[in-house]
This record gives sequence, C-alpha cells and structure tokens, in this order.
Amino acid sequence: MSSAIGDLVGKVVVSIRHILPDGVDCRPLHCQLDLAEITREFHRAPGALVAVPQISCDEVQGGEPIATVSMAVFLLVEGVRHADRGSMGLELVERLLRRITRERWDADGVRRAQGVTARVVYMDELERKAVTIWEVSWTQALELPDATEGLLTDYAGATLTVLPNTEPTDG
Repeated sequence: MSSAIGDLVGKVVVSIRHILPDGVDCRPLHCQLDLAEITREFHRAPGALVAVPQISCDEVQGGEPIATVSMAVFLLVEGVRHADRGSMGLELVERLLRRITRERWDADGVRRAQGVTARVVYMDELERKAVTIWEVSWTQALELPDATEGLLTDYAGATLTVLPNTEPTDG
C-alpha cells in the first residue's frame, strides 16, 4: 500500500538526485537529525538527506483533506578550509532553491512550495571535523485522495438496462 505523502517524498528524493552533481548521495531520512544520526546516515560528502519533520492536515469544505508537509534537505559538505565548505554549500543550496521554489515533483494534487529557506546547521563537533551542514526547508500542500478511491463495490460488474415504458398511460 502506498501513501500520497510517501510517494511525494520518493519523488522529491529522485528529483533532487538529478539536481545535485553526479556522485552526491541523496536518500530519505526517516528520523530526527542529530549528531549520532549524522554519523550513521552520512557516508560521504557531499551528501543529501531528505526529511519530513512535520505534517499538519486540514479538511477542505467539499473537497479532499489537504496535508501541509514540512520538508527539509540536509546537505553535508566537507573541506579543511571553511571558505571551501562555504562555497560548495552555497552552490548546492542555490541549485536546490532554484528548483524547489517552482517544483510540484510530478505528483498529483501537490501545490507549489511555500516558505523556502536555507540555513547552516551549526554544531561544534561538526566544525572540528571540517564538516558543514546546510538545511534547505519548505512546506508544500498536498491533497490527500480518498482512501476508498479505486476500490471495487458490491455492484462491480453489474449492468443496468433502462427500457422505455411502452404501456399506455391514463389520461
């Protein structure tokens, strides 16, 4: 069984792989990003992790529920010189900003990204290892389709033939 949000995340990961230069690993992240998780998840730099830190949902009158999906891409760059990490990080961030601001990820019911921002995630431990992480985040609204859509009913395959009334009418 697939989900609209899971499908969206998958499409974002695939698209971001194409945006970033060859050799940049891009994968989904399914948990909170902390120092321990950075050590486990980032296998090489530069690298990218796509996360969904928060989801909210509102019912739209007369329509589908709308989920507001908060998304983030964490970019890991390394280099002995801070200036090298800065310029590489800015290049990758710029590639993402150009695409995310207008992207709907070829997914049905997805609206344009809102509130796209980028920031450096500063951690002393990372700085000592000559590593910088950039977070590019945004929200994107997504229509959640009816969970029963496409299911067969008890009447599937039945036909109904309507014949004109040929009996005489009174009056």
